[in-house]
Amino acid sequence: MIRAPLPIEWESPKNILMRCAHANFFDQVADVLGKDVCELTGMLDLLCGSYTGVNELMRNIQRSFASNLVDYRPLFYRQVAGITEQRPFVVRSIEVPYQELELVRHRVCLLCHQDKFHSKIFADLRAFTHCPVHRNQFIQECPNCGTSYEWQGFQFKKCSRCKYTFKSKDRKKQSLGSELELYSMILEGKNDDVSAALYLLRHLRKYFEPEVVRSGIVLGIALDFLAGRNDQLLNKLQAVYEGGRDLPTRFLMSCFSVSSSLEVKERASAIVRADAPVCGASKYAGPKQNWFRLEQAEYSLNITNSTLRALHSSGFLNIKQLPKSVNIVLIDSLLNLMARVVETIPAIKSLKVNPLKGIHSQHLQKNLESVRASAMVVYEANWRLGLKGLRFAKLCAPSKFTSGNSHLLDISQFAARAKTYPDALRRACRSGFISSENILKNGHKSYTFKIDFVDAFVSEFCFISELNSKLKGRGRTILSAILKSRDIRPLSGPEIDGALVPIYRRSDVEHLNLNALLKNPIFESNAGRKHEGVELFDRSRWASTKQAKEMLSVNDQEIKALVDLEYLVESTPPGRKKDNFKYFSHQSVMFTANFFSGAVPVKDLIAELGISKREFYLRFVSSGILKVVTIAKRVLIGGEDVSFVRSDCAKFISLRNADSLTNSTSRHFLNLVNTDRIRPVSIEQTLSATHINLVERSMVNLLAVEMPEKRIF
Repeated sequence: MIRAPLPIEWESPKNILMRCAHANFFDQVADVLGKDVCELTGMLDLLCGSYTGVNELMRNIQRSFASNLVDYRPLFYRQVAGITEQRPFVVRSIEVPYQELELVRHRVCLLCHQDKFHSKIFADLRAFTHCPVHRNQFIQECPNCGTSYEWQGFQFKKCSRCKYTFKSKDRKKQSLGSELELYSMILEGKNDDVSAALYLLRHLRKYFEPEVVRSGIVLGIALDFLAGRNDQLLNKLQAVYEGGRDLPTRFLMSCFSVSSSLEVKERASAIVRADAPVCGASKYAGPKQNWFRLEQAEYSLNITNSTLRALHSSGFLNIKQLPKSVNIVLIDSLLNLMARVVETIPAIKSLKVNPLKGIHSQHLQKNLESVRASAMVVYEANWRLGLKGLRFAKLCAPSKFTSGNSHLLDISQFAARAKTYPDALRRACRSGFISSENILKNGHKSYTFKIDFVDAFVSEFCFISELNSKLKGRGRTILSAILKSRDIRPLSGPEIDGALVPIYRRSDVEHLNLNALLKNPIFESNAGRKHEGVELFDRSRWASTKQAKEMLSVNDQEIKALVDLEYLVESTPPGRKKDNFKYFSHQSVMFTANFFSGAVPVKDLIAELGISKREFYLRFVSSGILKVVTIAKRVLIGGEDVSFVRSDCAKFISLRNADSLTNSTSRHFLNLVNTDRIRPVSIEQTLSATHINLVERSMVNLLAVEMPEKRIF
């Protein structure tokens, strides 16, 4: 008869087997089972109650109680179904990740063992560093000699090696709020929340030092994240990282944002987008974290791995390698990079700058090097977007016109005085003809001008829009042609420096009688004024760009591509003065229309024939049989070539498609070719066999019938 102790609440399977061995006067758990259990696989079966000796022991224990009221089976762990050994466990209806369960080593709460040698399941959960009942630190080795406890042969009152007797003075009392919160969640039956916390803790372990994890703050971070306590979460993250007070929210949340869980990523992204100010401070005074893993740094800076390593090569970041080949980025180097960027922002208001519209990752390293060399500055830093939230500006060269200090006017006020519109002034500023005082408003550049400069400019120069207003809006193009006929050239304009509106010197035009000049028909203009006798172009032989687009159903980008491919012939119709419009011969337009009527997109053709894109290009394009026509984003093949491709695919088939057609194993037909059981198609039969092995489709159909008997593996 087996002497069986009664089960205790929250007792672990290790403790059940140890107490059973002790009650029957055995020193080893293996002795009471009659087996030697040493391997990890055997231990898994042992703790899950599926080991043969455990089953027999449980039946004997069950027979020890006449009433059969005691069921030991639910006290053992259970591993979920799967194909790997590292499957999650189910511990009292709580799903626990494999890595969060202490299987081999035995952790002891001395007060629990002094109380009838009890060991609860909390000692098996790695999330607990202290016993939640007695708030006593778990120990896993003898305080005297350092011998690790092997739970299968544990001596309950003294060390098996040095015979040291455990005393109450060996305990270390400590109160940890996060572990007590997890303990209360287990007691309240919040199994799903506990399981989510353990899975998140498993993910966070690899992003923190082991000393930081053992301090318990990482468990608190996981619980705060799941409970939505964002202020406490950010406070703890700031406390655990060196220089955490200076790290943006995106950097602090990087350990969550690189998770494989979509729900965790979405929660972290919401916190980053909110970017709320952190109130208060954490009381944490334990070990600090001074590094990020590479994937954390990539997310924090919003860059790729290659860009990160380029910044390391340039001296902006410091990448080191930890044991087990783990590459890290030191947080000090991240803070130095941020400080170097931010320190240029206050000085931008006193500089002449030309803001860039955006940033591309391939230019990031060069831009940062220019900032380091004081050739560029950063006028805005939005760390919610990482380094892509930086806005760079080049230092401008001195403008042609400058002025002293006085009151400032905005661009609308300047336009009203110059009798033009704001866009004309903006283009003149970008071309460098007009200087402005660059002031940032809400992160955007605002054009402002000193009033004495505006007065000096208006007295010396005039826009053509001001002259056009005197002619009652006859048109700036006609007015420019009139002035050109009098050999009066603008100082700035579309054909000079890219400005939107021509600018003239006022002394050159103020003496002219523009109305009288307008009545004189002797001037050339692109606005439609033609010499007498000039006829319009022959529309039966020529087509404008608009007509060509309507006939071919294409856009401007595709028209340009057709001209580059010489499908459309661009020229000027006889008798028509060359202007800004494009004209095409009607014959070339009709030829292109006929091509489009029979052409088929390559992607539609390969889908119809059931071949891959690679096979199509190897068979027909690389062999020189035909050419595909790329028009903007459309890749086409002509009608005659389509007929040839369809005919060739009806006769011959590639080896890979033959395998797929006959449902045979991979490379089956290649083996048939290599063993001379089937003859491949030669180049004399078809040029499409130049770069790819083909076989006759009729032969494949014949072999498909014989395949069950003649298949080669």
